Amino acid sequence: MVSRFLVSLLATGIGFAATAAAAKDVPFAKVKDWEISRSGEGDKAKCLMARGYQDPDDENASSVVVATSPGFLILSLGYQGWSHDKGDRTVVLLAGGKVVLPRSKWKADETQLTGEFPDTLLPHLLGADALVLRFKDGDADFKIPAFAEAFEALKRCNGDTAPVATEIPSEGRIANYASGLYFQKALTDCEVASTGKQRADLDAKLAGMRPEMSPIQALIDIELAKRFSDPKEPFCPKPADAAAFGTALDQYLVLPPEAFAAETARRQEKKNAAARPSETRIKVYGMGLIFQKLLGSCEIPTTARQRAAFDAKLAALAPEMTTVLDEVQGKLQPTLTKPVAELCGAFRDLSEDPQPIVAFSTQTPEDFAGFMDAREAAKSAAKAADTPVPGAKL
Repeated sequence: MVSRFLVSLLATGIGFAATAAAAKDVPFAKVKDWEISRSGEGDKAKCLMARGYQDPDDENASSVVVATSPGFLILSLGYQGWSHDKGDRTVVLLAGGKVVLPRSKWKADETQLTGEFPDTLLPHLLGADALVLRFKDGDADFKIPAFAEAFEALKRCNGDTAPVATEIPSEGRIANYASGLYFQKALTDCEVASTGKQRADLDAKLAGMRPEMSPIQALIDIELAKRFSDPKEPFCPKPADAAAFGTALDQYLVLPPEAFAAETARRQEKKNAAARPSETRIKVYGMGLIFQKLLGSCEIPTTARQRAAFDAKLAALAPEMTTVLDEVQGKLQPTLTKPVAELCGAFRDLSEDPQPIVAFSTQTPEDFAGFMDAREAAKSAAKAADTPVPGAKL
Protein backbone atom coordinates (compact mmCIF):
# COMPACT_ATOMS: atom_id res chain seq x y z
CA MET A 1 0.00 0.00 0.00
CA VAL A 2 2.87 2.40 0.84
CA SER A 3 4.51 1.95 -2.56
CA ARG A 4 1.19 2.31 -4.40
CA PHE A 5 0.36 5.55 -2.57
CA LEU A 6 3.83 6.96 -3.28
CA VAL A 7 3.64 5.96 -6.95
CA SER A 8 0.32 7.81 -7.11
CA LEU A 9 1.94 10.92 -5.62
CA LEU A 10 4.92 10.69 -7.97
CA ALA A 11 2.55 10.52 -10.94
CA THR A 12 0.61 13.45 -9.53
CA GLY A 13 3.79 15.52 -9.71
CA ILE A 14 3.36 15.54 -13.48
CA GLY A 15 -0.14 16.94 -13.03
CA PHE A 16 1.07 19.54 -10.53
CA ALA A 17 3.72 20.77 -12.93
CA ALA A 18 1.52 20.74 -16.03
CA THR A 19 -1.34 22.51 -14.28
CA ALA A 20 0.89 25.15 -12.75
CA ALA A 21 2.68 25.80 -16.03
CA ALA A 22 -0.51 26.06 -18.09
CA ALA A 23 -2.87 27.68 -15.64
CA LYS A 24 -3.72 31.34 -16.00
CA ASP A 25 -4.77 31.37 -12.36
CA VAL A 26 -2.46 30.14 -9.60
CA PRO A 27 -4.25 29.06 -6.40
CA PHE A 28 -3.59 31.31 -3.40
CA ALA A 29 -5.96 29.96 -0.75
CA LYS A 30 -9.20 28.06 -0.20
CA VAL A 31 -11.81 29.37 2.25
CA LYS A 32 -14.82 27.09 2.70
CA ASP A 33 -16.18 26.74 -0.88
CA TRP A 34 -14.33 29.81 -2.18
CA GLU A 35 -11.17 29.50 -4.29
CA ILE A 36 -8.86 32.52 -4.15
CA SER A 37 -6.36 32.68 -7.02
CA ARG A 38 -3.89 35.03 -8.66
CA SER A 39 -3.36 35.60 -12.37
CA GLY A 40 -0.47 37.43 -13.95
CA GLU A 41 2.91 38.29 -12.51
CA GLY A 42 4.62 41.21 -10.82
CA ASP A 43 2.80 44.55 -10.84
CA LYS A 44 0.20 43.16 -13.27
CA ALA A 45 -0.90 40.38 -10.92
CA LYS A 46 -4.62 40.33 -10.10
CA CYS A 47 -6.48 38.28 -7.53
CA LEU A 48 -10.05 37.02 -7.55
CA MET A 49 -12.30 34.83 -5.43
CA ALA A 50 -14.69 32.37 -6.99
CA ARG A 51 -17.37 29.98 -5.84
CA GLY A 52 -19.10 27.48 -8.09
CA TYR A 53 -22.00 25.23 -7.13
CA GLN A 54 -25.02 23.41 -8.52
CA ASP A 55 -28.41 25.03 -8.10
CA PRO A 56 -30.43 22.66 -5.86
CA ASP A 57 -33.71 23.50 -7.60
CA ASP A 58 -32.84 22.82 -11.22
CA GLU A 59 -29.28 21.41 -11.06
CA ASN A 60 -27.92 24.18 -13.30
CA ALA A 61 -24.37 25.31 -12.55
CA SER A 62 -24.07 28.68 -10.79
CA SER A 63 -20.98 30.75 -10.05
CA VAL A 64 -19.95 33.92 -8.24
CA VAL A 65 -16.63 35.63 -9.03
CA VAL A 66 -15.40 38.69 -7.13
CA ALA A 67 -12.42 40.94 -7.89
CA THR A 68 -11.37 44.43 -6.87
CA SER A 69 -9.82 47.49 -8.45
CA PRO A 70 -9.03 50.76 -6.63
CA GLY A 71 -12.36 52.08 -5.35
CA PHE A 72 -14.42 49.43 -7.12
CA LEU A 73 -15.82 45.94 -6.65
CA ILE A 74 -16.23 43.71 -9.70
CA LEU A 75 -18.91 41.00 -9.60
CA SER A 76 -19.48 38.31 -12.18
CA LEU A 77 -22.53 36.06 -11.77
CA GLY A 78 -23.01 32.99 -13.92
CA TYR A 79 -26.01 30.72 -14.32
CA GLN A 80 -26.19 27.83 -16.76
CA GLY A 81 -29.90 28.37 -17.38
CA TRP A 82 -29.51 31.94 -18.69
CA SER A 83 -29.46 32.93 -22.37
CA HIS A 84 -28.84 36.69 -22.33
CA ASP A 85 -28.18 38.66 -25.48
CA LYS A 86 -24.95 40.63 -25.41
CA GLY A 87 -25.48 44.14 -24.09
CA ASP A 88 -26.42 46.11 -20.99
CA ARG A 89 -28.93 44.95 -18.39
CA THR A 90 -30.36 46.94 -15.48
CA VAL A 91 -31.87 45.01 -12.58
CA VAL A 92 -32.61 45.38 -8.88
CA LEU A 93 -29.80 43.99 -6.69
CA LEU A 94 -30.53 42.62 -3.22
CA ALA A 95 -28.10 41.42 -0.56
CA GLY A 96 -29.11 39.80 2.69
CA GLY A 97 -32.77 40.21 1.73
CA LYS A 98 -32.52 44.00 1.30
CA VAL A 99 -32.43 46.15 -1.84
CA VAL A 100 -28.94 47.65 -2.05
CA LEU A 101 -29.00 48.92 -5.65
CA PRO A 102 -32.40 49.55 -7.24
CA ARG A 103 -30.81 50.01 -10.68
CA SER A 104 -27.64 47.91 -10.85
CA LYS A 105 -26.03 47.87 -14.30
CA TRP A 106 -24.45 44.76 -15.81
CA LYS A 107 -22.80 43.63 -19.02
CA ALA A 108 -24.63 40.54 -20.28
CA ASP A 109 -23.13 37.70 -22.30
CA GLU A 110 -25.28 34.57 -22.60
CA THR A 111 -24.92 32.84 -19.21
CA GLN A 112 -22.89 35.60 -17.53
CA LEU A 113 -23.58 39.03 -16.01
CA THR A 114 -20.62 41.21 -14.99
CA GLY A 115 -20.79 44.55 -13.20
CA GLU A 116 -18.39 47.09 -11.69
CA PHE A 117 -19.68 48.85 -8.57
CA PRO A 118 -18.36 51.38 -6.04
CA ASP A 119 -16.72 49.63 -3.10
CA THR A 120 -19.39 51.19 -0.87
CA LEU A 121 -21.37 48.08 -1.84
CA LEU A 122 -18.95 45.87 0.10
CA PRO A 123 -20.43 46.33 3.63
CA HIS A 124 -23.78 45.05 2.33
CA LEU A 125 -22.13 41.85 1.07
CA LEU A 126 -19.99 41.05 4.10
CA GLY A 127 -22.94 40.04 6.24
CA ALA A 128 -25.10 38.55 3.49
CA ASP A 129 -25.59 34.88 2.71
CA ALA A 130 -26.99 35.47 -0.78
CA LEU A 131 -27.15 37.94 -3.66
CA VAL A 132 -30.41 38.28 -5.57
CA LEU A 133 -31.01 39.79 -9.00
CA ARG A 134 -34.66 40.78 -9.37
CA PHE A 135 -35.78 40.53 -12.99
CA LYS A 136 -39.27 41.27 -14.26
CA ASP A 137 -39.99 37.56 -14.61
CA GLY A 138 -38.51 36.44 -11.30
CA ASP A 139 -35.50 36.39 -8.98
CA ALA A 140 -32.09 34.82 -9.49
CA ASP A 141 -30.38 33.83 -6.23
CA PHE A 142 -26.64 33.37 -5.76
CA LYS A 143 -25.41 31.86 -2.50
CA ILE A 144 -22.36 33.56 -0.93
CA PRO A 145 -21.73 31.83 2.43
CA ALA A 146 -18.52 32.81 4.28
CA PHE A 147 -18.15 35.84 2.00
CA ALA A 148 -16.42 37.93 4.67
CA GLU A 149 -13.79 35.26 5.39
CA ALA A 150 -13.09 34.73 1.70
CA PHE A 151 -12.82 38.48 1.09
CA GLU A 152 -10.17 38.73 3.82
CA ALA A 153 -8.16 36.10 1.94
CA LEU A 154 -8.69 38.07 -1.28
CA LYS A 155 -7.24 41.17 0.39
CA ARG A 156 -4.22 39.16 1.55
CA CYS A 157 -3.73 37.90 -1.98
CA ASN A 158 -3.86 41.45 -3.35
CA GLY A 159 -1.48 42.63 -0.64
CA ASP A 160 1.12 39.93 -1.17
CA THR A 161 3.97 40.50 -3.56
CA ALA A 162 3.33 38.23 -6.49
CA PRO A 163 6.25 36.09 -7.62
CA VAL A 164 7.91 37.56 -10.69
CA ALA A 165 8.76 35.13 -13.50
CA THR A 166 9.20 32.30 -11.02
CA GLU A 167 10.20 29.05 -12.66
CA ILE A 168 7.99 26.05 -11.88
CA PRO A 169 10.02 23.20 -10.33
CA SER A 170 10.50 20.03 -12.34
CA GLU A 171 7.92 17.25 -12.20
CA GLY A 172 10.36 15.04 -10.33
CA ARG A 173 11.07 17.59 -7.61
CA ILE A 174 7.38 18.42 -7.16
CA ALA A 175 6.54 14.73 -6.81
CA ASN A 176 9.44 14.23 -4.39
CA TYR A 177 8.25 17.16 -2.28
CA ALA A 178 4.68 15.79 -2.23
CA SER A 179 6.03 12.41 -1.14
CA GLY A 180 7.88 14.09 1.73
CA LEU A 181 4.67 15.77 2.83
CA TYR A 182 3.04 12.33 2.82
CA PHE A 183 5.74 10.96 5.13
CA GLN A 184 5.38 14.00 7.39
CA LYS A 185 1.60 13.59 7.57
CA ALA A 186 1.90 9.86 8.28
CA LEU A 187 4.43 10.39 11.08
CA THR A 188 2.06 12.90 12.68
CA ASP A 189 -1.32 11.18 12.23
CA CYS A 190 -0.61 7.44 11.91
CA GLU A 191 0.66 4.70 14.19
CA VAL A 192 4.09 4.35 12.58
CA ALA A 193 7.46 4.31 14.34
CA SER A 194 10.24 6.80 13.61
CA THR A 195 13.38 8.10 15.29
CA GLY A 196 14.07 11.66 16.28
CA LYS A 197 16.81 11.83 13.65
CA GLN A 198 14.43 10.65 10.90
CA ARG A 199 11.87 13.29 11.82
CA ALA A 200 14.51 16.03 12.01
CA ASP A 201 16.06 15.01 8.67
CA LEU A 202 12.61 14.94 7.05
CA ASP A 203 11.69 18.40 8.35
CA ALA A 204 15.04 19.77 7.16
CA LYS A 205 14.67 18.26 3.68
CA LEU A 206 11.16 19.68 3.24
CA ALA A 207 12.23 23.08 4.57
CA GLY A 208 15.04 23.15 2.01
CA MET A 209 12.62 22.44 -0.85
CA ARG A 210 9.81 24.71 0.33
CA PRO A 211 11.07 28.02 -1.19
CA GLU A 212 11.15 26.64 -4.74
CA MET A 213 7.62 25.24 -4.26
CA SER A 214 6.10 28.59 -3.25
CA PRO A 215 4.55 29.29 -6.71
CA ILE A 216 2.46 26.11 -6.47
CA GLN A 217 2.31 25.48 -2.71
CA ALA A 218 -1.42 26.25 -2.60
CA LEU A 219 -2.06 23.87 -5.51
CA ILE A 220 -0.10 21.12 -3.75
CA ASP A 221 -1.92 21.73 -0.46
CA ILE A 222 -5.34 21.50 -2.12
CA GLU A 223 -4.50 18.29 -3.99
CA LEU A 224 -2.93 16.58 -0.98
CA ALA A 225 -5.89 17.55 1.21
CA LYS A 226 -8.09 15.61 -1.23
CA ARG A 227 -5.74 12.61 -1.12
CA PHE A 228 -5.48 12.55 2.66
CA SER A 229 -9.27 12.71 3.11
CA ASP A 230 -10.17 10.10 0.47
CA PRO A 231 -11.89 7.18 2.28
CA LYS A 232 -11.27 4.91 -0.72
CA GLU A 233 -7.50 5.34 -0.42
CA PRO A 234 -6.49 5.57 3.28
CA PHE A 235 -3.03 7.10 3.58
CA CYS A 236 -2.05 5.55 6.93
CA PRO A 237 0.11 2.42 6.43
CA LYS A 238 -1.41 -0.85 7.61
CA PRO A 239 0.46 -2.71 10.38
CA ALA A 240 1.68 -5.19 7.77
CA ASP A 241 3.22 -2.30 5.81
CA ALA A 242 5.20 -0.86 8.74
CA ALA A 243 8.52 -2.30 7.54
CA ALA A 244 7.92 -1.10 3.97
CA PHE A 245 7.09 2.38 5.27
CA GLY A 246 10.32 2.51 7.27
CA THR A 247 12.36 1.39 4.25
CA ALA A 248 10.69 3.94 1.98
CA LEU A 249 11.29 6.73 4.52
CA ASP A 250 14.99 5.83 4.84
CA GLN A 251 15.35 5.83 1.05
CA TYR A 252 13.53 9.15 0.76
CA LEU A 253 15.95 10.78 3.19
CA VAL A 254 19.14 9.63 1.44
CA LEU A 255 18.27 9.33 -2.27
CA PRO A 256 18.09 12.21 -4.78
CA PRO A 257 14.53 12.90 -6.08
CA GLU A 258 15.00 11.06 -9.39
CA ALA A 259 16.57 8.01 -7.74
CA PHE A 260 13.82 7.84 -5.11
CA ALA A 261 11.12 7.98 -7.81
CA ALA A 262 12.83 5.18 -9.75
CA GLU A 263 13.23 3.01 -6.65
CA THR A 264 9.58 3.53 -5.63
CA ALA A 265 8.36 2.60 -9.11
CA ARG A 266 10.63 -0.47 -9.15
CA ARG A 267 9.25 -1.73 -5.83
CA GLN A 268 5.67 -1.26 -6.98
CA GLU A 269 6.31 -3.01 -10.30
CA LYS A 270 7.89 -5.94 -8.45
CA LYS A 271 4.91 -6.11 -6.12
CA ASN A 272 2.45 -5.96 -9.03
CA ALA A 273 4.31 -8.72 -10.89
CA ALA A 274 4.21 -10.96 -7.83
CA ALA A 275 0.50 -10.31 -7.35
CA ARG A 276 -0.49 -10.80 -11.00
CA PRO A 277 -3.00 -13.64 -11.47
CA SER A 278 -2.30 -16.38 -13.99
CA GLU A 279 -3.26 -15.70 -17.60
CA THR A 280 -5.87 -18.47 -17.36
CA ARG A 281 -7.58 -16.82 -14.39
CA ILE A 282 -7.44 -13.41 -16.09
CA LYS A 283 -9.03 -14.89 -19.22
CA VAL A 284 -11.77 -16.58 -17.20
CA TYR A 285 -12.52 -13.36 -15.31
CA GLY A 286 -12.85 -11.58 -18.65
CA MET A 287 -15.34 -14.23 -19.78
CA GLY A 288 -17.25 -13.63 -16.57
CA LEU A 289 -17.50 -9.91 -17.32
CA ILE A 290 -18.86 -10.72 -20.78
CA PHE A 291 -21.40 -13.14 -19.29
CA GLN A 292 -22.43 -10.43 -16.82
CA LYS A 293 -23.10 -8.02 -19.68
CA LEU A 294 -25.04 -10.67 -21.61
CA LEU A 295 -27.22 -11.59 -18.62
CA GLY A 296 -28.15 -7.94 -18.20
CA SER A 297 -28.80 -7.26 -21.89
CA CYS A 298 -29.89 -10.45 -23.65
CA GLU A 299 -32.65 -13.05 -23.31
CA ILE A 300 -30.72 -15.89 -21.65
CA PRO A 301 -32.82 -18.29 -19.55
CA THR A 302 -31.36 -18.70 -16.04
CA THR A 303 -32.86 -19.32 -12.63
CA ALA A 304 -32.54 -16.98 -9.66
CA ARG A 305 -30.19 -19.49 -7.98
CA GLN A 306 -27.99 -19.69 -11.07
CA ARG A 307 -27.74 -15.90 -11.31
CA ALA A 308 -26.91 -15.61 -7.60
CA ALA A 309 -24.19 -18.28 -7.94
CA PHE A 310 -22.76 -16.48 -10.97
CA ASP A 311 -22.66 -13.11 -9.18
CA ALA A 312 -20.97 -14.70 -6.15
CA LYS A 313 -18.29 -16.37 -8.29
CA LEU A 314 -17.51 -13.18 -10.21
CA ALA A 315 -17.30 -11.21 -6.95
CA ALA A 316 -14.95 -13.83 -5.47
CA LEU A 317 -12.56 -13.43 -8.41
CA ALA A 318 -12.59 -9.62 -8.35
CA PRO A 319 -10.08 -8.95 -5.51
CA GLU A 320 -7.21 -10.80 -7.20
CA MET A 321 -7.86 -8.86 -10.43
CA THR A 322 -7.19 -5.42 -8.94
CA THR A 323 -3.75 -5.08 -10.53
CA VAL A 324 -4.97 -6.07 -14.01
CA LEU A 325 -8.50 -4.63 -14.03
CA ASP A 326 -7.66 -1.74 -16.37
CA GLU A 327 -5.92 -4.16 -18.73
CA VAL A 328 -8.90 -6.54 -18.78
CA GLN A 329 -11.45 -3.78 -19.27
CA GLY A 330 -9.39 -2.27 -22.07
CA LYS A 331 -9.30 -5.57 -23.97
CA LEU A 332 -13.03 -6.14 -23.47
CA GLN A 333 -14.16 -2.63 -24.41
CA PRO A 334 -14.72 -3.39 -28.14
CA THR A 335 -16.98 -6.30 -27.17
CA LEU A 336 -18.84 -4.71 -24.27
CA THR A 337 -19.60 -1.49 -26.17
CA LYS A 338 -21.23 -3.19 -29.15
CA PRO A 339 -24.92 -2.38 -29.78
CA VAL A 340 -27.12 -4.73 -27.78
CA ALA A 341 -28.61 -6.44 -30.83
CA GLU A 342 -25.15 -7.13 -32.27
CA LEU A 343 -23.78 -8.31 -28.93
CA CYS A 344 -26.69 -10.68 -28.26
CA GLY A 345 -26.49 -12.00 -31.82
CA ALA A 346 -22.81 -12.82 -31.42
CA PHE A 347 -23.59 -14.94 -28.35
CA ARG A 348 -27.00 -16.27 -29.39
CA ASP A 349 -25.92 -19.86 -28.65
CA LEU A 350 -26.06 -19.00 -24.92
CA SER A 351 -29.79 -18.30 -25.28
CA GLU A 352 -30.25 -21.89 -26.40
CA ASP A 353 -27.71 -23.43 -24.01
CA PRO A 354 -26.66 -21.38 -20.94
CA GLN A 355 -24.44 -24.24 -19.73
CA PRO A 356 -21.22 -22.14 -19.93
CA ILE A 357 -22.68 -19.66 -17.44
CA VAL A 358 -23.56 -22.50 -15.08
CA ALA A 359 -20.09 -24.00 -15.52
CA PHE A 360 -18.47 -20.63 -14.74
CA SER A 361 -20.30 -20.58 -11.42
CA THR A 362 -19.61 -24.18 -10.38
CA GLN A 363 -16.12 -24.97 -11.66
CA THR A 364 -12.67 -23.67 -10.76
CA PRO A 365 -11.30 -21.10 -13.23
CA GLU A 366 -8.81 -23.68 -14.52
CA ASP A 367 -11.50 -26.35 -15.03
CA PHE A 368 -13.80 -23.81 -16.65
CA ALA A 369 -11.06 -22.78 -19.08
CA GLY A 370 -10.66 -26.45 -20.05
CA PHE A 371 -14.44 -26.77 -20.42
CA MET A 372 -14.59 -23.79 -22.78
CA ASP A 373 -11.61 -25.00 -24.83
CA ALA A 374 -13.28 -28.40 -25.28
CA ARG A 375 -16.57 -26.72 -26.19
CA GLU A 376 -14.93 -24.53 -28.82
CA ALA A 377 -13.04 -27.53 -30.23
CA ALA A 378 -16.29 -29.47 -30.54
CA LYS A 379 -17.98 -26.56 -32.30
CA SER A 380 -15.07 -26.22 -34.73
CA ALA A 381 -15.15 -29.95 -35.49
CA ALA A 382 -18.90 -29.87 -36.11
CA LYS A 383 -18.53 -26.89 -38.40
CA ALA A 384 -15.77 -28.63 -40.35
CA ALA A 385 -17.93 -31.74 -40.75
CA ASP A 386 -20.77 -29.66 -42.16
CA THR A 387 -18.54 -27.96 -44.74
CA PRO A 388 -18.71 -29.73 -48.16
CA VAL A 389 -15.39 -30.91 -49.60
CA PRO A 390 -14.73 -29.25 -52.99
CA GLY A 391 -15.56 -31.68 -55.80
CA ALA A 392 -17.39 -34.12 -53.54
CA LYS A 393 -20.69 -35.58 -54.76
CA LEU A 394 -23.69 -35.13 -52.51
